[in-house]
Amino acid sequence: MSLRLKTIIGVGLIEATLLVILISTILNYMRETSENSLENYITTTKTLFATSTKDAILSFDLATLDSSIEEILKNDNIIYVRIIDNNNNILASGSNGDYQEKEFKLDNSYLDIDDSIYDTEEFITVEDTTYAKVELGVSTRQIEQSIKETTKLSISIAIIEMVLVAFFSFILGIYLTKQLKVLRNAAKDISSGDYTKKIDIKTRDEVGEVAHAFNKMTNSLNVANQETLTYQQELEELNKTLESRVERRTEKILDQKNKLEDAYGELEKAQEQLVESEKLASIGQLAAGVAHEINNPVGFIKSNLASLEDYIRVYQTLIKEQQAFIDSVDINENINLKNKLDKIANYKEQEDIEFVNDDINSLTKESIKGTVRVEEIVKGLKIYSRDSGDALEPCNLGDCLEDALTILNNEIKYKCKVKKDIATLPLFNCDKVKIIQVFTNLIANAAQAIKDTGILSIKAKHTQDNSISAITITITDNGEGIAKENLSKLFDPFFTTKAVGEGTGLGLSISYGIIKDHGGTISVESKVGVGTRFTIVFNIS
Repeated sequence: MSLRLKTIIGVGLIEATLLVILISTILNYMRETSENSLENYITTTKTLFATSTKDAILSFDLATLDSSIEEILKNDNIIYVRIIDNNNNILASGSNGDYQEKEFKLDNSYLDIDDSIYDTEEFITVEDTTYAKVELGVSTRQIEQSIKETTKLSISIAIIEMVLVAFFSFILGIYLTKQLKVLRNAAKDISSGDYTKKIDIKTRDEVGEVAHAFNKMTNSLNVANQETLTYQQELEELNKTLESRVERRTEKILDQKNKLEDAYGELEKAQEQLVESEKLASIGQLAAGVAHEINNPVGFIKSNLASLEDYIRVYQTLIKEQQAFIDSVDINENINLKNKLDKIANYKEQEDIEFVNDDINSLTKESIKGTVRVEEIVKGLKIYSRDSGDALEPCNLGDCLEDALTILNNEIKYKCKVKKDIATLPLFNCDKVKIIQVFTNLIANAAQAIKDTGILSIKAKHTQDNSISAITITITDNGEGIAKENLSKLFDPFFTTKAVGEGTGLGLSISYGIIKDHGGTISVESKVGVGTRFTIVFNIS
């Protein structure tokens, strides 16, 4: 749609809206004025007529009534007049035209009229006594005709005004579009590369201001174009020597790239060595405790086996004596029988055979429990120390916590009271070795934070929120706590609050990486003198 057409339509819509409002207001005012005038005229006419005929009705002067009706019918607006007594007898009547027998239908207002006749009535009363009534019919055609002619005239004026507005809008559109066409043609010339194009400014209105701004723009573009051409020539000259410089620079970049690759390879090896050293440091830290744990069950196994050796010797001696007795018994000679039986009885009493019988079962059970304990400790150490190879498998994280506690039992049992609240957990697809390494690091740190004796709380629960399923594990101690300024650096590599030689500063950093690789998160809350809580969350897909 062109600007000219938009201008004509826009101005026309505004003018049409204003005309509709104006004509509607005028017609409504005229209609209301005409209705009020008609109702006032009818009220006055019927009141005067009833007053003038009151005496004639009371005296039953029909001739005077007929004369009064003839007089009022001289008014062309009066269609019919009837005077009716209380018994509905017509005392006198008259009409202009064929309305003598028109049925009377009372109209209370102009809006009730449906036949172009305003039917009204007036009662003739004396001292609250009604003697007759006057029925009057007044034509409304003159008012309707006047309103209709006024409406036609208003519409005609509106049409003429709309035509004039469209004409002048058309002239204005031609003027505006003519100036804009000049601007458009000049813009096309500039887009084709002619930056010397100028527009003749003939007006001082807004279009003239746009043309003036356009000329300033073309001048700026021409200057910029000249500068661009100059720069282009300089670039062409530089390009001639650029290839050789690029080749030399590329050789340097390739050389640096090779050096970076070598350095990166060395860095990866160093990182692997650091991770392994942290693992070995953790194993070395646990070695003394593991040895002590193994020595305890091995010690009482050794002691039990020594007692079992004595008990076995007692049983062997007793059995040997009993066998010798059996071999020496003679059916025909029983003189030494009582002496041999007394000897066996004395031996049983001397060696307390009843105690041996009771204690041998207890020693056997304790020995079996000791060997099972040794197996658990060795199994836990093997799990912790072996290379997992990034193998993922469904695991119960509660069992992983128990394995970590088994490995660290000697380190924590003398200084921590462990409170466990491990719920039934779903299986989680993970690298079991690395997860146990994480738990071991966190539990060991918690135990080391407790200087004398304290409480170590371990909780694990499964939560289900809409479609999100997660396992949350918290490890809490009431140790010394961590300073606020150190919390943000806690998972940084090589950061440690321990004394030199007591830690590498890699345990929490490695744990953070393992948890992140498993799609989990770890957070820490701590207050100096109160304790520390680590919270791990694994989402289950």
